[in-house]
Amino acid sequence: MKRLNEVNVDDVSDAIPIGSIEFVQTWLKKVHNIDRINPIEIPFILRKNEFLKRDYKIVSYDEIPKSGSFFIKDVSQLKGFSYNGNIAHIYDELESIDKSHLFQISEMVDIKSEYRVYIINGKIETISHYDGNPMILPDVELINKANIMWSLQKDYPKSCTIDVMVTDKGTSIIECHPFISVGLYSTLWGANLLEAYKDGINYVLKYNTKINGWD
Repeated sequence: MKRLNEVNVDDVSDAIPIGSIEFVQTWLKKVHNIDRINPIEIPFILRKNEFLKRDYKIVSYDEIPKSGSFFIKDVSQLKGFSYNGNIAHIYDELESIDKSHLFQISEMVDIKSEYRVYIINGKIETISHYDGNPMILPDVELINKANIMWSLQKDYPKSCTIDVMVTDKGTSIIECHPFISVGLYSTLWGANLLEAYKDGINYVLKYNTKINGWD
């Protein structure tokens, strides 16, 4: 079996890679010269209190609060820096992170349960519990509305996931992802799962939308 660095890019330009984020990003760089997959986080169209139910902002490094307790996350790269707690406790660590990146600053909330919504070809395929109390169920009408609103955007991924949480304020969106290197928390899938991975790569090739700020 050939290693990725031994593959002729012309032979695999139409291939759909399935694997870890590191593997897929390496493949995209080698085959399509795309340096990285840009996180979606929460699409701008869904950054409304109806779907957030918490203070949520995308800010530059200089706008990161110097004190207080927040959830903070690097949103310029996948699986980058993140922290949940008092910012004063990580002041030295904040000095060393990439100051050219954008960051999500969110109010800390009491999460009761968390779910992953799998969308394939624009349709909600399944909703899977992955943390917290499975007896505390999410608001499916809100989830469906979010998917419909997002689907009207030009760069809608077609196949994607939406992570949601249930707090004492109700159901809200945590983050969204194209269907690339996603954790599959369900045990049964149809043949359209492969189409979802194809949609995920096509989203990056066609859009790979960069994260934008609040305004």
